[in-house]
Amino acid sequence: MLPDRIADALAGVCAALVSCPATWLVTGSVAAALHRLPVVPNDLDIETDAAGAYDVQRRLGGQVVRPVGYSATDRVRSHFGITCWAGIAVEIMGDLQIKLAGDGWLVSRPVVERRAWVTYDRTRVPVISALALARFYRDLGRPEQAELVCRGLGSEGLDSRGLDFRELG
Repeated sequence: MLPDRIADALAGVCAALVSCPATWLVTGSVAAALHRLPVVPNDLDIETDAAGAYDVQRRLGGQVVRPVGYSATDRVRSHFGITCWAGIAVEIMGDLQIKLAGDGWLVSRPVVERRAWVTYDRTRVPVISALALARFYRDLGRPEQAELVCRGLGSEGLDSRGLDFRELG
């Protein structure tokens, strides 16, 4: 169950992006909650490709907290920006990459290949698949979140130690 403010923001974002030509999905803690995991999100994360990140922010309008632009840290890099929608921070990431041990960067497969669909309160939501979310958390160095997602997958008998995000990109 999502907090009301997050649910309202999610519905608004989905409505604003229904005709967006960019392929996008919800990821992070909202995705985990939509997969019925016991988390309480406080923001909304959208993943797309580089061009899509700029288009998503333009279509969402609202209060731009941080304009989309190329951004890199020691662990992740993407075309990143933040928009406020109904009082909720919406983080937008395009062409997200994760730093691997050593010198390489993990480039994820296209969003459309990792996307699943859920319906929440009569809103159809593109969301990262649970398996892709577990792999993402594992490779981001968040094993506790990866384990939580894997436990939620239950019957598939997955163990986050055995997940290989490189299979998805």
